[in-house]
Amino acid sequence: MKLWKDTFGHAQSRWQLAGWLLAFAFPVLALVVDKAASTIYAIFFLAGLWLLVRRRVERPDPLMQWVLVAFTAYFVVGVLSFFLGEQTRLGEKLLGRDIRFFGAVLCFAVVSMATLPPRLLRLSFIVAGVVTGGGSLIEVIADESGHTRASGETIAILFGHLSAASAMITATFALDSSGRRHISVWLGFLGFMTAVILSGTRGALVSILVVLAWLVVRWVARSAASSLRKTLIISGVTVLTAVAALLYSASDRATLLANEFGRIISSNSQLGEVAWPEPPACLNSRNFLEWYLDASEFQGRGEIRASITNADGLAAFGCSHDFAIHLENVSQHSLGWMYAPARSIPFNNEPRGEIIAKGNAQISMGDTPPEQREEFDTEGFARLKVVAAGANDPRFLVILEPDKEIKFVPFITVTGEYEFSWTISSIGARLAMWKSAIAAFRAAPILGRGAGSFPVSVGNFVAEGKVSPTIEKFDHAHNEILNVAAERGILGLLTLFGVYAAPFWLFYRRRDAFGLAGMAFVASIFLSGLTETIFNHSLGITYYCMLILLLASAPREAVDGREKSAITTTNNA
Repeated sequence: MKLWKDTFGHAQSRWQLAGWLLAFAFPVLALVVDKAASTIYAIFFLAGLWLLVRRRVERPDPLMQWVLVAFTAYFVVGVLSFFLGEQTRLGEKLLGRDIRFFGAVLCFAVVSMATLPPRLLRLSFIVAGVVTGGGSLIEVIADESGHTRASGETIAILFGHLSAASAMITATFALDSSGRRHISVWLGFLGFMTAVILSGTRGALVSILVVLAWLVVRWVARSAASSLRKTLIISGVTVLTAVAALLYSASDRATLLANEFGRIISSNSQLGEVAWPEPPACLNSRNFLEWYLDASEFQGRGEIRASITNADGLAAFGCSHDFAIHLENVSQHSLGWMYAPARSIPFNNEPRGEIIAKGNAQISMGDTPPEQREEFDTEGFARLKVVAAGANDPRFLVILEPDKEIKFVPFITVTGEYEFSWTISSIGARLAMWKSAIAAFRAAPILGRGAGSFPVSVGNFVAEGKVSPTIEKFDHAHNEILNVAAERGILGLLTLFGVYAAPFWLFYRRRDAFGLAGMAFVASIFLSGLTETIFNHSLGITYYCMLILLLASAPREAVDGREKSAITTTNNA
């Protein structure tokens, strides 16, 4: 107990000690223990309500008042957009989550009175990093399939983004510390980074690189490090930036393929797609087939020769030309296979499709077990229907045995089957969702269509043939700004920027380690919001609000040397 007092100070009451322990437990448990964040938040909320009834709530300083006003305004605009716009079941759920912004006002009443010891708060993030990173390792190792993405107590992508934001807090503390404490804080940072990497969240890695580069450059500019040390650090930042570029190099190819396909579609009338119940169309334009081959993936030890060839007999199937893709495995010993470009997933997301082919091959939808693959062996062209059996992969897989060959062309069965094939990737799907969000915002720019209305807007656009049916399964736009614009309009955007700007300005005015940590945290959440809607999730809102309150409530050194809270002034009334 003496060690505790020497390290963290003496709590004035058991209630304050309980507040310290809960504050310590929040970052440690929030990402890895189911409902831990909501439970601790609820305890702070109820305690704040009790203080309000007893009229023992301290008045925040003006900067903190703006933070609480911004949180409340975001919730209020959400309520207005819901009742004045499209009312959906999802909207009701979102309001139930958004109320946590409003509840943060009462949580503040408790956190401000707790006066958290700075050392305890730092230690909580160190332990949180170790626990979160260790939990991620256990989760991934325990999965025998080897395909698990670490997700903690939520979904993998949100887990990755919140871990990244927490990593920026520990990085700030590490750059501000020295000695043994310096090593321990970096251990917490590595723990959070482990969680980010194992979650497979690429957007989180980008936000880390941007914020960490800013922190390091800021630290180098203010430190008295040697020229060699500065050179090494700046070189490290350059390497990290290069890694970020490599992470998104694949997206460049996807974008180029999508643009090329759009050019082909618009310049070849014979590629016009026909939906049921009309006769399907045969995609045998030479330009299309060349694009198809360029976007395909060839694998295996066999040597597959691919080309566009003339193929008599296709006209009987509604083809306007006699072009076909010719695949030949010239190897005498090994299998070879080709993954065709992904298609939009029709029929309630059940992968299925058709091709016209002749030759000898195994064909399946995705990498299904051998017994579920279609054996195709014919001397003349024939239509082949392929339905996925237990897989959810919208790509044809063509497997060729040694010295075998096949000629085939794609066949259209539903509108948009190939037009939106580029949206199958996570980047392509996001581009389609952002396009839909912008269109929805233009239709209702003031208050939007209503909180939770994004799926309704997408459904209408899909019915009109404007966007891919593959994005109907998403209930948000995977971009915080565009999602709020579509659902809550300009007023929602103003309150969202307030939710970011007010805390950032508060931390900027602190000018200490906790202020810098708060700025890094807010910046990381903002950057994560460019590829994910953090505030569409209960944990995202709870984590954001609580960490802002905890970091802002940490005492700092005043001019006269005494510690004081950065967010409250005593109400003597």
